[in-house]
Amino acid sequence: MPAAASSFEPSMAESFVLRSLERVVEIRMRGRAAALADRARQAWSRCLTDATPDGPPIEVRWRPRRPSSRSSTHVDAGTAGAVLELLSQAVALAGIEHGAGRLVMLHACGVADPDTGRTVVLAGPSGMGKSTAAVHLGRRWGYVSDETVAITEDQRVLPFPKPLSLIRGERWKEQVSPDDLGLVVPPQELRLGAIAILSRHPEGLTIVERKRRTEFVAQVAPHTSYLGELDRPVHRLAGLVEPEGGPILGYRSSDGLESLVHQLMEVPG
Repeated sequence: MPAAASSFEPSMAESFVLRSLERVVEIRMRGRAAALADRARQAWSRCLTDATPDGPPIEVRWRPRRPSSRSSTHVDAGTAGAVLELLSQAVALAGIEHGAGRLVMLHACGVADPDTGRTVVLAGPSGMGKSTAAVHLGRRWGYVSDETVAITEDQRVLPFPKPLSLIRGERWKEQVSPDDLGLVVPPQELRLGAIAILSRHPEGLTIVERKRRTEFVAQVAPHTSYLGELDRPVHRLAGLVEPEGGPILGYRSSDGLESLVHQLMEVPG
């Protein structure tokens, strides 16, 4: 007996493999979601890899009129926009969970000097304009990530050039490849140069407010993932901050932010 139309789902499937920080994850887009595979591959153009997956795949389904959900192993959504945004979140989560206890992982955008690999990390909460800043700054410096910047114990920065999540008038953020935006490709070897915290200035000024090391670490800590899983977490985070402290970048637009990032790029590492 044929299946009812409401439960019908094509049997086709598409798969590809992405690198998410130190995790290699297979994406399996099943049924209707397979029709979105080319869009997903294009969005994730800089994270595609031929490496062997090292954990469970992310199963992706597009089933209209179902509530949207995501985890590090599945995406189940009712619209194309939801599928692609929740896929981005799931891929990031897979990499973050894999790095727990080993990496300092900041909710941040990152850009790198195309010649030296010196990386400036701009941490901050959601809604602070990290993706918008990454688009603007990434046309001058190498695009590292617009969401998660991970730092190893020896202060190497792991690139995570995921699609940029941009608000373009729809409920779900559009996932746009850094290649489509013309963002600079960073060097393979990246080293931490500076961490700064993004802050909207109430009067629209562009300023640098330097905080003492202990106060700066306390303000950065809420913008991390799995910090408590690290051995001596506060010590580990403090080791990434200069002895004289760290900067809070108050800004109104990405144009003003560029001059502040330039200052941080010029400071000897």
